[in-house]
Amino acid sequence: MESVKLAHGVLLVTLATLVTASCADESAPVGDATSWRSQATDPNGAAGTASADEADRPPRGPTRSERPRIDRRAKLDLTSLPDGVTAEIDGYPVTGMLVVEVGPVDLAFHHGGRLLRRVDLVARAGETTTPDLDWMPEAIAALRRHTRLHGGVGVIDVGLAWLVDHRESDGSWRADTFARHCPEGTSCGDGTERISPIETTGLALLTLLGSGETHRIGQYRSSVRTALDFLIGAQRDDGLLATPQRLDGTRAHAIGTLALTEAHALSGSPRFRRSAQAALNALIALRRPGSGWTPGPDSRRPDAETSAWAAFAIASAAEGDLDLPPGLRDELQSDLQLFGDPGSATLSLRLSGMLTLARIELGAPDTDPAVASGLERILASPPSADAPIDPMAVFFGATVVFRVGGKGAWKKWSRNLKGLVVSPGFDDRSLLKHHPAPETAPDAIALGRLRATLYRKLVGVVYYRYGRVFGAAPR
Repeated sequence: MESVKLAHGVLLVTLATLVTASCADESAPVGDATSWRSQATDPNGAAGTASADEADRPPRGPTRSERPRIDRRAKLDLTSLPDGVTAEIDGYPVTGMLVVEVGPVDLAFHHGGRLLRRVDLVARAGETTTPDLDWMPEAIAALRRHTRLHGGVGVIDVGLAWLVDHRESDGSWRADTFARHCPEGTSCGDGTERISPIETTGLALLTLLGSGETHRIGQYRSSVRTALDFLIGAQRDDGLLATPQRLDGTRAHAIGTLALTEAHALSGSPRFRRSAQAALNALIALRRPGSGWTPGPDSRRPDAETSAWAAFAIASAAEGDLDLPPGLRDELQSDLQLFGDPGSATLSLRLSGMLTLARIELGAPDTDPAVASGLERILASPPSADAPIDPMAVFFGATVVFRVGGKGAWKKWSRNLKGLVVSPGFDDRSLLKHHPAPETAPDAIALGRLRATLYRKLVGVVYYRYGRVFGAAPR
């Protein structure tokens, strides 16, 4: 994954008229520092030759008014945005000719309320920076292709609306109560699932963040904000994310940590840095060096799924410039080898995808034998619209193919993804009400109704998280 550069550009002024006035002020005459002797005065106040005492003193530096002014500002030209495209800096809408601080500037471009791409620029003193917009027409066309469904209903919009409609008042998503929020006369489940709300809330947050929503940007920013508040409120003094229901294990903590590190990486907000770092420290403390992570404190055997989720959180933390022990990512690559070759037929497709993606996130190149082996297995097993699927396996497989499979492989492998995100995940009669139909695959049933639906939503935002949110594209 391309490294995420956090936003530091701060908007100073939004009116071009102030730019002109500012530049005129900066061009004021500056005194000549070498002419100090000719400006010396005699005791009577008349200009003349300096006294002997003055001659023995070291040369006087220029006064404050005489010193050259250092321009700490730069211009950013956003006057040529196409119709329908808006721009934001640090969550604030911007347009026209701007004055910004010198340094990194993180721009977010939107079209029709959807994120097109984040672009990192460097503003230089005294210069006007104009962002390259040549990519934008193709991006707008791709956005329209990948987001529209019959009847004008957006696939991603349907998924996000379903999430927001089924959240609790405290900002969480809960497997045992989410069905209470279904439209009258329908039901999303029987509400008997016992799953950590840290895990389900983390997965829901990853879906929202992956579509470009943050606590400051997007249609559902208030949902992002309250969900993050729920996770932070559940954090103990030692950094662990836990709830009174005692359903939380290491995997739930790893998923919650990943949601916090992603929120910090995308927003750069110091509000989340402290909690993300504390959760990260607690996650690292749970690791058994040389073997990875176990499902819980009473387990001794390392667990592949838990270790993969922990690896995702640590890779995200590195992107967000959180503090990590030196060499940790290399150690985790060694830990993952204990779970075998990701391309082995002895592993489930879900584990093949998770272990392959974990290696990619930790920095393994496309040519890494384990990455190549895992990719080969995933490419040989594309999702089928005619057979029950494990949405968790499809999500990790889709992410791997998008990241390292190449554009041709992604286009072929993802041919059925739109149907899998919406149907049979939704029945046709209540599509506009976002009501999911029952899962039929054994692995999907084992996930539980809420988690299976959440993974279907995550499949829907793979393209956005890597192609739009983080500015990457299929390799």
